[in-house]
Amino acid sequence: MTDNRNGVLVSEEIILRTLYEDSLGNLVDPDNLPEIYIYDESYTSEQIEQEYQDSLFTGLGPYTATRISTGYYEYVFTVPPGSNPGTWTDLWISDKGSVESHQTFVFQVLAGLTIKTQSLKKN
Repeated sequence: MTDNRNGVLVSEEIILRTLYEDSLGNLVDPDNLPEIYIYDESYTSEQIEQEYQDSLFTGLGPYTATRISTGYYEYVFTVPPGSNPGTWTDLWISDKGSVESHQTFVFQVLAGLTIKTQSLKKN
């Protein structure tokens, strides 16, 4: 699986996307739509991995991804108002045949924008 995303402000939407590929790099669909859990900045990667191993999920979700095309999935997540900024994690769970797989990705939740001004130097 691969993924590409940026950060998001509290109360805004972020599009979480992933690609599923076989060992040859061909796009493939899992047997069912991927299930997603989202964890705020208070969870460590070790805690999230343990939740997966225990099949006991305390993050937000489960959410179901939308299929865009073969092997290409997305989920539009709105960061809840009042959430803490920091590095958040999304856990994607899927299966193909009898093999279950999972992958985590991270995105930044920001409290607000920082605007930098540019100043011109003497020529």
